[in-house]
Amino acid sequence: MLRGKKQIALGLAIQQEDASKNLPAAEAEWVASWGEDDFMGRTQWPRLDEVLRATALRDDGAGVYIVDPRGGQEFRSYKQIMAYAARIGAGLQAKGVAPGDRVMLLQSTGFDFLGSFFGAQAIGATPIPFAPPRTLKPKRARIPKLPRNGARKPSFAGYAERLGARVILAERGVDLGQAPTRTDAGALYFCGGVSALLDGVPGAATADSPASPTNPAYIQLTAGATGRMRGVELSQANILSNVLAIGRALRVQPDDVGVSWVPPYNSMGLVGIICFGLYWGLNMVMIHPERFLQQPEDWLRAISRHGGTLSVAPNFGYHYTLRRCQQSNLSGLDLSSWRVAMSGAEPVRAQHMDAFERRFSQYGLKHDLFLPVYGLAEATLAVTFGGLGEPFGLDGINRRVLENQGIVEPLPAEGANSPAERLHLVSVGRPVEGVDVKIVGDDGGELGERECGEIWVRGPNCMSTYVAEDAAPRPACSDGAAIEATRMVGDWLATSDLGYVADGQLYILGRACDAVRTARGRTLYPDEVELFVNSVDGIRVGSAVAFSVPAAEGNINGAPAQAGSKEAVADAQTGVSLLVIGYELQAGTEARHVERAVRTLLKKHLSVDPHTIVPLSPDSVPKTHSGKVRRSLVRELFLADRLDRRTRAEQRDPLKRVISRAQSSVTRLRDGVQQHLSGWFSDT
Repeated sequence: MLRGKKQIALGLAIQQEDASKNLPAAEAEWVASWGEDDFMGRTQWPRLDEVLRATALRDDGAGVYIVDPRGGQEFRSYKQIMAYAARIGAGLQAKGVAPGDRVMLLQSTGFDFLGSFFGAQAIGATPIPFAPPRTLKPKRARIPKLPRNGARKPSFAGYAERLGARVILAERGVDLGQAPTRTDAGALYFCGGVSALLDGVPGAATADSPASPTNPAYIQLTAGATGRMRGVELSQANILSNVLAIGRALRVQPDDVGVSWVPPYNSMGLVGIICFGLYWGLNMVMIHPERFLQQPEDWLRAISRHGGTLSVAPNFGYHYTLRRCQQSNLSGLDLSSWRVAMSGAEPVRAQHMDAFERRFSQYGLKHDLFLPVYGLAEATLAVTFGGLGEPFGLDGINRRVLENQGIVEPLPAEGANSPAERLHLVSVGRPVEGVDVKIVGDDGGELGERECGEIWVRGPNCMSTYVAEDAAPRPACSDGAAIEATRMVGDWLATSDLGYVADGQLYILGRACDAVRTARGRTLYPDEVELFVNSVDGIRVGSAVAFSVPAAEGNINGAPAQAGSKEAVADAQTGVSLLVIGYELQAGTEARHVERAVRTLLKKHLSVDPHTIVPLSPDSVPKTHSGKVRRSLVRELFLADRLDRRTRAEQRDPLKRVISRAQSSVTRLRDGVQQHLSGWFSDT
């Protein structure tokens, strides 16, 4: 039976009731650091807006620092944020917004987002955070989209209609010219910026009918890495149970300071930074993601300046900082306060964490501060956490046995014939409190240790359903079958992620639908392929995308497989697919040199020869707002021959090829000088 909202609320109540009973010594000591009355009071809050009110009334000076895209910094206390949220709530009520109405927030990091998010909740409305259709590099916002039913419209407009938003609140600079005038819920009450909403609005808002803990807290849109975005409706109990569990896992302290650049429309930024910091009453520093992309050292400088102790980012963020920070910009940096660096949202790479520690240890960075984590929007955020202050778990397994037989076989380093035979995976730890995890086989049965299957999750943090689901066909898997999307099965959340458990710790292999099945019977995982491709000189950091297409697709962008051939038909019948690799080239880089290096590297380490390699121009690989490549969309665009046409046109133009070669020589010289003078550190 599908877990109902009453059961979720009951589960949270039981967890709260037991919080102060029979605690282990370490747990009791942690609770005592907060004061038992203070700690137990936090576990009784029913709603996020009540959390904001209680934190604001404490009036202890805690609050949020915002670092804008230009590097400017502004601080507001939680008391000031509550007042701003109340005024925005009043503005929404003045426009006719009632409890249960949905409010779309086209806003990034800033006080407008905080005020809008909590202002909507204060009057019982449901906020829907959405990435604003504007980025640091506008080309990324213009990635071609495949039309559906012949219609072409901005993605935010389509989702506003499908999700039934009655208000669209946008940040400054967002073009709302093509915004809908009606949605599935009826006519829009308002579409514009916060300043226009507040024009002539005095005073504070009061909720007409306070919502219960089981009412929606907000709708989180999934990242869309495996297909279209979906709306995840999360309750107040979902959120509060998860931020409590995260606090327990981190042994959060009253003087902790959080620092992050992850945007608020991502669950890692919204739950892991905003809701978590608010729940525990911490000072938080939120850096606009555009500022981070321009100056990644500002992330480290914020930790140094504010005595940051906690931070969270995808693996990409640590690798990007490692590659882009110049030594000359780090003078006076002090990272000795940083005690936990959470890494999640994508595969966690041991070599990147090790290199980050080595690079920044000279600035006081602690050993073993990395905490690999696993989670997903459908589970609010956190599912498993690594051990606090412990070395992250590493499992060396036989790559060939996994790829050919699907079996997780340990392989000690001394037992490997070559380094390529051994696959290293990082543990993402054990379930956070109140959460259960199991591995399920194709027959639906639970698997044992070191058996590979689908990861299923159960707990008070799991959603009950998706909202605004449509009848559009699901994107196809590599073998042409429909994706078995993340879904509820009874009270379990089937994640569509593949993994296994060893010594009680969870290891992630990748998404089930992304696996590439080759003619030789091997199963390749794109994350592993992309790791090697991203290490090649001339390829932009984090831009590699490995995906597959059914062998029966025929002549694929000039490739030799032909539809109707015996080989293609046989391949289609056995579910075999062709490996395609794309990557963004650095400016002036010659494509053929990079392709040769990619093929050589993959053949040496993975015994793989890609069917097709597609060099792409900068910012042409679609990514989620957390930085993950959207493989399903890339596959769609590739099969429709719409993936970065500009680069292919340049390659056909002889004059442009000559110009490209000249630029390549200049770029190599410039990069060499910069590396020598600036002391860049490059981890490959």
